[in-house]
Amino acid sequence: MFFRKFLPAFLWLFLLASCQHERIDMGAVVLVNSESPGFSEFESYIEPYLNNFGIPYTCIDIATDPVPAEALDCAVILVGHRGLDVDGAYLDPWEHEALTAAVLDGAGLVNFDGDLVDESGAGRYPFVDDLFGFAYGEVATGSGVAIVPQGTVYIECWQDAFQDPVLQTTTDSSALDEADGEWTEFHWISGGRPFPAVFAGVDEEEVGLPVMRFYAGGVPDGDYDVVANLFTSGPGRDMRYYFGFTEESPKAFFVDTVGGDGGPDAHQEYSLGIVTVSGGTFEIFVSDADLLGGSYPFFGWAWIYLIPVDGPETGSHYITARHEIGEQVDTGGMTLSAVVGTGHATALAMTGTRPFLAVATRGEGRAVQWGSMDWMHSAIKGPVAGLDDLVWRSIVWAARKPFAMQCLPPMVTLRVDDVSGPFWWVEIANEYGLTPWLGVFLHDMSVDESNHLSSLANGGLATASVHAYTETRFFYYDHWAAQDRPDEEMAASFEEATRWHTDYDIPISSYVLPHCYGFGTNAFQGLAAWPVEFVGTMMEPGLPYSGGTPWLIAGPYRAHEAPGSCQDDGPVYYADSFSVPGQHELDGRFFVCATEIRDDAGYEWYPDGDVAGSIGRGVRQVTRALDSRVLATLFTHEQRIQPLGAETWDEILAGVSAGLAERGPVYVSQDDGVRTVRALHTSQIEKCFHDLTTGNLSLIMSGRTDIQTAVSVFLDSGDTISEIAIDVPAFEVSTYIEQPF
Repeated sequence: MFFRKFLPAFLWLFLLASCQHERIDMGAVVLVNSESPGFSEFESYIEPYLNNFGIPYTCIDIATDPVPAEALDCAVILVGHRGLDVDGAYLDPWEHEALTAAVLDGAGLVNFDGDLVDESGAGRYPFVDDLFGFAYGEVATGSGVAIVPQGTVYIECWQDAFQDPVLQTTTDSSALDEADGEWTEFHWISGGRPFPAVFAGVDEEEVGLPVMRFYAGGVPDGDYDVVANLFTSGPGRDMRYYFGFTEESPKAFFVDTVGGDGGPDAHQEYSLGIVTVSGGTFEIFVSDADLLGGSYPFFGWAWIYLIPVDGPETGSHYITARHEIGEQVDTGGMTLSAVVGTGHATALAMTGTRPFLAVATRGEGRAVQWGSMDWMHSAIKGPVAGLDDLVWRSIVWAARKPFAMQCLPPMVTLRVDDVSGPFWWVEIANEYGLTPWLGVFLHDMSVDESNHLSSLANGGLATASVHAYTETRFFYYDHWAAQDRPDEEMAASFEEATRWHTDYDIPISSYVLPHCYGFGTNAFQGLAAWPVEFVGTMMEPGLPYSGGTPWLIAGPYRAHEAPGSCQDDGPVYYADSFSVPGQHELDGRFFVCATEIRDDAGYEWYPDGDVAGSIGRGVRQVTRALDSRVLATLFTHEQRIQPLGAETWDEILAGVSAGLAERGPVYVSQDDGVRTVRALHTSQIEKCFHDLTTGNLSLIMSGRTDIQTAVSVFLDSGDTISEIAIDVPAFEVSTYIEQPF
């Protein structure tokens, strides 16, 4: 359908009246194929990102519908999963031409489908070949993501496109003959080496070994640092590798390798110095090596990097700007695309020698190719784990501007569990704009500390709710017995807690997160009687936080994946409506939200006497969340803070505040932050249009919000992309916003 929800009559009238102007739909068009085995990846991985980032989109299922050219006159086209059309049965030549033409005319393209070649090794998709001009080899596997300078060129020495003479790969070790005068392209699969290399013997030059030329075309002219991955063999077996940059002098230079470098793969990278490329082609010539120690006679070349030196495009790109050049992001094993030469494109991130992320500017448009989607699975890397910013920033970079997203502002909260005071640390946090949420141990609260908390809460300097009775006595659930507490005990507990809040005039926070995250199924009637709207937990009510309990199935990122353990050490972000088993009358009454960056320091922030380390962990965890467009939460326990003392706590918060300043953080209470998250969850950009006649951007919002929210609009100014916020007042059903650009 054109609109996902019903629109009021006045908005229909507006749309009809505005048709006289030339307008462009500034949403995303997502191409999917419900008949493809990869279709479920869209629902499990890509769609949750689109929803969390607040990107307006329309899906076209190519299994049932054609792709009309007019539908591609949009901000950005996304290919939403692997294997879009592997047999070429759905996209016809005209649709491929329309996709190419749309990008050339200014639409963006972000292709998450890395399955780009057929059984013969030819490209499956003419529009991909037209826009990127990739060279293909074999599908590969690898792990980790390296952020690289723009313009870096990668040459896999075993690929036919980069070698002369051309060789065929063998896995037969007996083919390594040091006296046959031939190069051998050998892949030691039985030894677990994940890549082939081109080998010869140290004395084969004397028996007719031809000069091997490794080369690449389409290389921008300029100076490059040449880095080669060379075979090192075992300890004590050192070698001198000769090379040259002209065919007449293949032994003009040399580099010495150290036996045993490179670990189990027995290959290590060595710099070969600086070379100047002119005429668009890089060439290196090799023919010989000498043993400097040891006896194993073979030398081998695996790959070559050309890293630009001091060029205008060697710095960070908008998509990777949140990362340092050279940064390595660990992942599990991934299947990578068959792209071995980037053609018109530029690699921004690599997995081994394969482009993990490549970009191209073609005509008036921009295109992005992802080399793998596998990292999106929590078992390999997963959401909020350090790569989410590459997703939304690749879409923003590619999209026609102005481009709108209903994404979360850079909100930062402080959550502190296991609280009983004294509260000197809250007052210091307030000095840095932080309004902490306090998870209180009810029976550990003294009269004086209860009165102090009252003044803080009524002054808007903290929010608080009961976390547990004590460290070992739970409130909302019996973790020791792994069962609900008896109904009468649960009711009595709520009566006691209510009296405490009332007697000390401590407002009850709208957010409740229990000790060990556990809610009994019979806790929610009491919560509903309080002004509680938001909860934090890691598992379904009635289950313990132990014993392999599966994590809560909820969005945005854990609604479709097979669940892992609720104690999993991966990062966690929940933002979804919450249901209580067997209590349908409470459906929609509560909203679950929690952010924990568990893979940085282990579970929480862990501030301690190492001030620099505490600052580093805090800044890393908050910026990770901000870059992921989720609610950034500094999370710790009061028993971590109390031993620090005021001076150290102040020094830590000062350092964190300074480290976050460039991100423009908006410090809010947990209550207000989660309320904003919910408002974005219950509303959406239904449609977005750019009127080329007036320059106005029109937004039609649907759903409902109970507070003012904002929409981020991204603009191009030369090579710079800026982000501005447009306020959206609270609304019911729908609203219309118009802004000139």
